[in-house]
Amino acid sequence: MSDIKQAWNSGLLQVRNSSFEHGCTVGHASLTRDALGQSLACFVLWLPEGYMSNDSWWDNSFMYVLANLVDSRVDVLFDFRMDFGEISRQGSFPLRQEVQGGYDPLRGPEDFSDKEVFAALMEAIRPTWQVEPVEEATLALLREQAGPRPRREFDEVVATIDRWEPPT
Repeated sequence: MSDIKQAWNSGLLQVRNSSFEHGCTVGHASLTRDALGQSLACFVLWLPEGYMSNDSWWDNSFMYVLANLVDSRVDVLFDFRMDFGEISRQGSFPLRQEVQGGYDPLRGPEDFSDKEVFAALMEAIRPTWQVEPVEEATLALLREQAGPRPRREFDEVVATIDRWEPPT
């Protein structure tokens, strides 16, 4: 077994899914691997007012995407332990069985860049979850919905983080 790998950060991105108000939010993700080589993306997402709260905030312990090598699946997990005492599976998607060239970023991540592994994780959960480069219209909508204090917090993070671009 190998040591746990240092986290990599995606940069600012947007996540589309029907579970979010207006179907979309923004955030960023870190990517790590455990001792078994399973990749885990941990998202920090902007949760607008009305989504489990009467306030808006950056939530850093909510959404995870795990390459579950034991079950050959990619799982989208929501950590609701603080609110409901449970971790909820919001989707489970099969790992690709055939990979061009015989190498899979999710089954053998050590042979790929973190950017490629993250992109493979995000591709595995499409079309239910769409992780995309952030659009200015999405930022404007979320900024407009936030009150003065949350808007400052929103703008501080948005202004200080690079934008995510998937590998070409």
